[in-house]
Amino acid sequence: MKRLILILFLISTSQVFSQSKLPKCQGTDYKKYDNCFSEYIFPSGSKYIGEWKGGKFHGKGTANYSDGAVHVGEFEYGKRAGKGKTVNKDGSSYDGEWKDNKRHGKGTFVYADGQKITDTWIDDKPVNFEQKGKVKKEFQDLLIKAFAESDEARETCMRIHSQASLQMLIDTEECSSLEKIAIFRKYNLLYPEVLSILKREHNDLDSLARKFTTGVVLGEVRSSKKFNESIALVHDRTINQVTEVINIKMTAIASGKPSTDKPRGGASGTAFFVNNQGNIVTNHHVVDRCSGPVKLFYNKKEHTAKIVAKDDNLDLAVLSSDVKPNQYLKLSKKSGDKLDRVVAAGYPLGHKISDELKVTSGIVSATKGWKDNINEIQIDAALNPGNSGGPVVNDAGNLLGVAVAGLKDRQNLNFAIKSKAVKDFLEVNKISYSTAAMDFDMDNKKRLKLLEESTVFIFCN
Repeated sequence: MKRLILILFLISTSQVFSQSKLPKCQGTDYKKYDNCFSEYIFPSGSKYIGEWKGGKFHGKGTANYSDGAVHVGEFEYGKRAGKGKTVNKDGSSYDGEWKDNKRHGKGTFVYADGQKITDTWIDDKPVNFEQKGKVKKEFQDLLIKAFAESDEARETCMRIHSQASLQMLIDTEECSSLEKIAIFRKYNLLYPEVLSILKREHNDLDSLARKFTTGVVLGEVRSSKKFNESIALVHDRTINQVTEVINIKMTAIASGKPSTDKPRGGASGTAFFVNNQGNIVTNHHVVDRCSGPVKLFYNKKEHTAKIVAKDDNLDLAVLSSDVKPNQYLKLSKKSGDKLDRVVAAGYPLGHKISDELKVTSGIVSATKGWKDNINEIQIDAALNPGNSGGPVVNDAGNLLGVAVAGLKDRQNLNFAIKSKAVKDFLEVNKISYSTAAMDFDMDNKKRLKLLEESTVFIFCN
């Protein structure tokens, strides 16, 4: 369809410019063309039909450039100037005012996916979209207001249902979720991803409340401590996910780049190689929301990865790629004892801070994870959104676990999936891996080099 539109576009414009009132240029030397009309094909393959002056495009014409772009409009001594429209090879276009081959004045840029920027342009840049600081502040203010009001809404919901029976637990969390959805809609922050996250929170909170109520009735639960901790974990996860989505949207708008309703990061996170055949391991929740192919950065180049297997219960996924890494991580035979030193590597907040691998250190705090999960260890090395799926290694540089979660505003409460669970997952799915023969301490420089060459940033649409 785009090709058909472009062909019709060129036919119509060729007819218009063939009616120029200037005389037809004489000879084959375009450098001598002056105040005349002619068509000329250059050795590079580019083509121009229109008006000439002083041996250059000047006046009205159509230029087919060697890169596939086509411009129809006005020219000034070989450069786009005045009014005109350029259609690029990828389907994007700009229709408006030009100066010295740059968008300059009022005009509309249309991306290949149909999104538009209508603005005043100066030196090829949209003025309003270039006001990054202002846009960021406006969005940050909206975000802060929305979260503040959603916290207030939860307190209000708790007060409303505080005198009720055990059913109030369900009513409170349902009220809280629905109020948050209404508040985000109020601030026009209800992107499809945010809506799905808030609805997921509603379902999780409802399920927790019902399980707790049933446990109390049956006499199996005598304390609300674990219930309250579970509620806090769900709320923290929601805040992290919503913040990530809105920050991605905000950054896209502030930079003047198109932003689809699905951020680059239907998900984003960290992964690491477990062999030299291109297989990487990450969390299931990192790739679960992907509607398109998973991408990874290795040696500053983008590669495509394919999901080979995933396990929702373990929260693990393994992918294949065409990368043949210089190094990969070996799995430790042990998943760590209390007080064992650990290093977590990953890309917290993706590439927003920098494209450099970030590392944090700590110890193994407990040999069980959230709610006595025997497939996890608890660590106090700092984890942030974007660390998910990253490796947690010991002093020997061998894999102890896969970073999976952290509790926001609860100091040093983070979790990793044990290497034993990773080993079982890889074996079931027939993915080759190596187990470290011994856990001898590795020099810090060598360990860092190992992590940098085996750990990658991944994202998807």
